[in-house]
Amino acid sequence: MLSITETLNDYLSSIFLFLIVPIFFLIALSQPALVDAITSSASSSTSKIAGQNNPHVVYRIHQLDLPYGQFGSKSSSFNLEALTVDRLTDFFVRKCIILKWDELFTERNFNIFVEKILQNSLVSGVLIIFDNIRRDLTLEEMKYWQKIENKLLNNGTLLPIYFIKENDEINKLYEELRIVDKFGTGKSTLEIPPKSFSNYLEQNIFADSYQLVVNGPQVTAINDPMITNFQAKLVGTGVENHIPTYVIVSHYDSYSIVPSLSYGIDSNASGLIIFFELMRIFSKLYSDTKTRPKANLVFLLTGGGNLNYFGTKKWLIQNLDPSASSSSISLFENLKFAICLESLADSMNGNGLFMYVSKPPKPGTAASNFLNNMQEIAASHYPAVNTSLIHKKINLAEDHLFWEHERFSLKRIQAFTLTSLSSSKLIKRRTILVSNQENHSKRIETNLHIIGEALARELYGPLTENLFSNEFSISKPFISSLMKHLMKHSKAQNLLFTRQKDLNYYLAPLLKTMKTLMKKYSNEIQTQHYGTDPKNPEFIFYEPVETKLFIYKTKSSIFDVIITIFIAIYLILCFLFIRVSLLISIFIDSKNPLISRFFLKFASTSIV
Repeated sequence: MLSITETLNDYLSSIFLFLIVPIFFLIALSQPALVDAITSSASSSTSKIAGQNNPHVVYRIHQLDLPYGQFGSKSSSFNLEALTVDRLTDFFVRKCIILKWDELFTERNFNIFVEKILQNSLVSGVLIIFDNIRRDLTLEEMKYWQKIENKLLNNGTLLPIYFIKENDEINKLYEELRIVDKFGTGKSTLEIPPKSFSNYLEQNIFADSYQLVVNGPQVTAINDPMITNFQAKLVGTGVENHIPTYVIVSHYDSYSIVPSLSYGIDSNASGLIIFFELMRIFSKLYSDTKTRPKANLVFLLTGGGNLNYFGTKKWLIQNLDPSASSSSISLFENLKFAICLESLADSMNGNGLFMYVSKPPKPGTAASNFLNNMQEIAASHYPAVNTSLIHKKINLAEDHLFWEHERFSLKRIQAFTLTSLSSSKLIKRRTILVSNQENHSKRIETNLHIIGEALARELYGPLTENLFSNEFSISKPFISSLMKHLMKHSKAQNLLFTRQKDLNYYLAPLLKTMKTLMKKYSNEIQTQHYGTDPKNPEFIFYEPVETKLFIYKTKSSIFDVIITIFIAIYLILCFLFIRVSLLISIFIDSKNPLISRFFLKFASTSIV
């Protein structure tokens, strides 16, 4: 007679495939697959799955610590199921909401984004699809977007928030999600709505979902950030240290909620373009002894403009130090005024070229004469342009300064900012939007002509004709090529830090280009590097600013629950089947009538 153990071994060998293989098959159904390219339409809901990686580049919103607060997103990685705004409820879900940025231009979605996502954090991650930031928005769209930018710029959040550039694959994925989510919430707009319970199961249980995974580096602070200034000087006729000096200043950095998308066409690419064109034209005038004025012209290109004008602050401290060189001391002794160029291409505020001052200049001073010259030139050639003075006192209670000239004013140095913005608090100074470049070019040329002619009259005295004509005229090709180059690069300061290794300094590629351009127009170039205070840093930036997103095609969480229940039921049935079969086998093989009757009774009880 076979023993119970021998009988059990016989059964285990025969039912192994029957028990284990189906379980592996069911588990395999719910395993994620990496999406390589979505080739179907939204209605067919089929995808091409490949084993090779096909990640998408995503751009993380800013993260910055300042002495008065922490701003931006404090998280970088996530592994979450995607959902659209149609499935968002009033309860927290551990998922990543995916939406298009132009959908935020409606009151409903705007309120959902601000209240449910930013304020109440009802999701665990945010992915915003942007199409074309280089287009003009309507006033209504601009109103909504500026409010969102203001929220993200001036507040901190634990949510990882990323932007991703629109493409066919992302669009089709998004449309698939919207179809499923709308149907699941009773808002289906399918061309062929489900007609049976099987359709409902297919859409809500067996439909595919997508897992969004960002496994990039963890958030880390950028160590030893270093900001670089460039200073060039055109020396006039006479004794260099005894003739008047004028300083033209522009900061090269931009700032927005997404560092990698901080192109800053208006703030401050427009200031840079006018800065370099003025340098190009006046370098020609200074190169000829016949047209060289009796005044020095200093061009100062600063970094950290959006960090409370960090580069300008350090430059002033360095040059006003008692131990500074004699040339630095003489610069300020003979300094008439400093012109700060910022946001000179804005067209939303009408035609305006404003002079911001902390203290109105006295009549007869160089700054007052410059304003009069600007107004005369504008009245003669551009009567529609409003050239006026705006007096804004420095509020020492504020956490930051609003204009670059205020750094000079705090040191009691005459300075002013020239800008086309009618208000210092416009969010357009810190936006990712890039509006019509053709309109910007026209505004830049107009403002450049007014500023250049006014400065020429200050250097040469009254002129009988426009100096900016013939060989000294404004170069439209130069402006166009420079604008195209600047618009190819993000100018966020945390992407333009200078690296130091041993005694060598390594500039960012864009800064190398700017330095080369300045060398072309002046033989006297100084490069100045400034670091933060080791004990109390003025700012702390964090990485990463961009990383990779992987998209996995999976089944819904409801499907996983159903599979789990099905496996549990299946295992119970298998257990009962094995137990009953084993008892019956023992009963048949047993020669003892008492044992046979016992197992027969036990098996009957198990079956019942």
